[in-house]
Amino acid sequence: MSKVDLSERFAALRGHGARSRRKMESAVNEYQRRLGLTYEDWVNLASLQLMEVPDDKKEETILALILLLRQMLQADGRRFITDGMLLGLGSTLPTPDLDRRLTLRLLDNDRYVESSLIPAIDARIRKALSDPDIIGVAAFATSMMALQARTELYAGPMWTMIQDAIGEVARQQEDPRVKWVLDDLAKHCADCPRFAGEYDSFDDMLARTGGAIPGSGVQCGANCRCRLEYISNEQWVGP
Repeated sequence: MSKVDLSERFAALRGHGARSRRKMESAVNEYQRRLGLTYEDWVNLASLQLMEVPDDKKEETILALILLLRQMLQADGRRFITDGMLLGLGSTLPTPDLDRRLTLRLLDNDRYVESSLIPAIDARIRKALSDPDIIGVAAFATSMMALQARTELYAGPMWTMIQDAIGEVARQQEDPRVKWVLDDLAKHCADCPRFAGEYDSFDDMLARTGGAIPGSGVQCGANCRCRLEYISNEQWVGP
């Protein structure tokens, strides 16, 4: 099979329009579900531990549980954000630059979990333990589950990593143009409509947006559902 035949075969596997968007949304939704389940499992464990441990052991138990949750959520991030890169790449091999971008995304995710989400959960634990109306395992667990939805929001970096990888695929095309596509169903922030449209290349887009890509560097942040597309066989396509 010739190089051209292979190129056409791989291009045929790429998504177009709504199909591409659904593929990306399905992947990110799976990450979101994973984060929710990880948090739920941890809440069940934490509730049993904290309701049974003596008062003089509560502080060290809280610290150990918080450390465990941070490790669990960061492990989910490393798995799914990396999967996002692979989804965006398809049959294209990663480059050192994309690997560098992946490393930065993973480090950013680790820091964000540690500096924002974990302190909120720690504060929630202490508030629940000090509330005289929260008695027993079930009541404590119910109080802690209020933060499950916030935990699920941390799936956003996977979307951004997919876009990073699409940009790398575009770089390796004969026609390197990329297009920032606004999601028809989304309520857009002020930034995305300004950045939407066609660019001569991924690097041209980064230069003109100040480094912003869908999901990063825009006001909607992790809620962004804009996407990038590139030219393959004279068609705009995505993963």
